[in-house]
Formats: sequence, C-alpha cells, structure tokens
Amino acid sequence: MSVFEQGNSSATGARQYHAPALEKGLDILEALAEADGPMTLSAVSKNLSRSMNELFRMFQVLIDRGYLAPALDGTGYELSTKLLTIARSSHVLRQFVNHALPHMRSLAESTELACHVSAAADDQLVVIASVDAPAAVNFSVRPGFRSHMTSSAAGKVLFGLETMDMRDRLSPILKRNIGDQKWSDFYESAEEARRNGFSIAQSEILPGVTDISGPVFDELGIKGVLTVPFMHSGLGLQISQVSKLVAEKCAEISRELGAKGRVTVDRLSLRPTAMSQPLLKLVR
Repeated sequence: MSVFEQGNSSATGARQYHAPALEKGLDILEALAEADGPMTLSAVSKNLSRSMNELFRMFQVLIDRGYLAPALDGTGYELSTKLLTIARSSHVLRQFVNHALPHMRSLAESTELACHVSAAADDQLVVIASVDAPAAVNFSVRPGFRSHMTSSAAGKVLFGLETMDMRDRLSPILKRNIGDQKWSDFYESAEEARRNGFSIAQSEILPGVTDISGPVFDELGIKGVLTVPFMHSGLGLQISQVSKLVAEKCAEISRELGAKGRVTVDRLSLRPTAMSQPLLKLVR
C-alpha cells in the first residue's frame, strides 16, 4: 500500500499527515485573502494566534517568491496576483491558445498583418501566442515577450476590463515602479478602454506602430488580449477596417471559450484616439 493509499484509508476522516511549514504559509495566504486591507507581520501573527518569530521566515519566503507584495501606502503587505497567474496557467492557457490560433491565422491572412495574444503575469503582460503575416515584410511579437502592463494598449484593455476587485488588487502592484503622472495617464486610458471595449493607441515600444487591441473573455471574465501591431496593410486596409476584424475575432474566440452572455460587435467609424460608442461589448 502506498503512502497516498494510507492517507486515504482513515475510517474516522482524521488527518494522518501534517506539513507544519506548508500549513503556516497557507494560513498566511488565507489571512491576507480574507483581510479588508494590507496587514503587517504583527497583524498576521495576532490574527493567527502565532508568534512573529514562528511566522517570520515563512512570511519572508512568500515575499521573496512574489506571493506577497508591499502595499503602496506602506501599511503592510497584501496578496499579489501570482496565485491567480498560476491558476490561469498550464492547460487553461493551452486551451485558450488552441481556440485562438485558428482565428489568429485567419486574421493574419485577411489583413496581411501579424497578430498576438497576451495574458497577465503579475504586473506584466506575456505574449503566449503569435502568428506572422503572410507578407514578405511584417512586424511581429514573439511568444514569451514581456512588457509592463502600463506600457501597452493590451495592458489598458486587460486592466480596464478586469473586475473592480481585481483592479483594486492590481493597482498597488502596477503603481510601484512608475510615476504618478504615468499612472494617472494609464488609468485614464484604461477607463477609456473599459468604456469602448477596445483600445487603439500608438505603441510605446516601437515608434510608428499603432496597437489595435481587443479583449477575449471566458466564462470567468477577461482572459487575455488580441493585438494587431498596425504599420501598413499589404491589402491597403485602414485602421478602422482592421479594428473591426480584430473585434470580430475577439468575439468568436470569446464565444468558443464560453463567455457568459452574448459578445457583440458594433459597426463604427473608428479613429485611432477615440470612439463614439463601444466596439466590443459583453451583453449579459
């Protein structure tokens, strides 16, 4: 009989195995998850009825591994988004990519422009899949490329269309390494993306490129962002035409991923900096 079989053979249901260090770490995470705001080590120890010396090393490891992050106002620590990132990884992301790729290939062929999808990883966006344009010359972003969430149109869409609870958790993490003015500009742009359901903005990474980014939803909410870096379409398409095609692909992928409600695409006359009404909506 294996140790796993032994562990499941208790007639009384009592726990037969204990991992004290792991349990301390889980207790810390759960205490912070249930808290109304940031907590210091002292507050956590009082909450758990454990001494600070008993929790200090585990607390520090959780900080070093990125599970806890200092609050922006310096009042203690709070959960980072790392647990969410782990929960959304592996087979879940593979499923996302498998559904997205056929639509991305179709988009690249119909526009002669490259495209990629990004997902969140703490305060960054990571490109998880890309498709090159069939044109001889094109600009594309490779899988694995990382950028700070505040530095791209995709980041504005992802943050803007997250739940308010998730935005509250992300905000202090995103603010840490940028100035007040950049945060204010980003937040305003994210609010615009939330209203429009889309973002069309000049790339902060490559001059001369306009990023056209739309949200992809699953049954839980926003899953990732589909982006076309627009320079010049070999077919002579305008930004407004490419934006409509991106929105259509976002809606198709979202429906395949089980997005709740009805994802609709509105017909618009788009401008790179503003829109008169939402391009992509999730109607519940």
